Amino acid sequence: MGTSALMRLAADLGMLGSLVMFVVVVLVAALLLCLVFRLVIGYLPSYPHAIAVVLLSVAVAAAAIVAGMVLPQALAGWMGWGAALLAGAGWVDYQLLAEDGRRLGYQKAFLVQLIFLGICLLVWMAFTASTVAIPAV
Repeated sequence: MGTSALMRLAADLGMLGSLVMFVVVVLVAALLLCLVFRLVIGYLPSYPHAIAVVLLSVAVAAAAIVAGMVLPQALAGWMGWGAALLAGAGWVDYQLLAEDGRRLGYQKAFLVQLIFLGICLLVWMAFTASTVAIPAV
């Protein structure tokens, strides 16, 4: 009584279920990044490199959580998104190379990362809204 649906879901999954969900989310996010890259650049990049970019974004999100413990919440949130955008764009430029093996350029990588983070934000908002709308029993 008094718990949210998201807390209930986390309690029901347990540690192993949470780990499986984390792996599935990372794999789906890497596929989404590959599709965004395909739309912007014109070809599909290496899937393992896309997984590395997604894991860096997860590390930046973890750093934003730690920053939220020290800084005001609004400032930590904006700094987290800014760091994910800038560091992720640099990592996209470094990891996801052009067809001829050269780097894309920071501008194209920034556009890929901006679209990717925008879609991830929309998916997260839809997931959060769906868990808030479902009453915990």
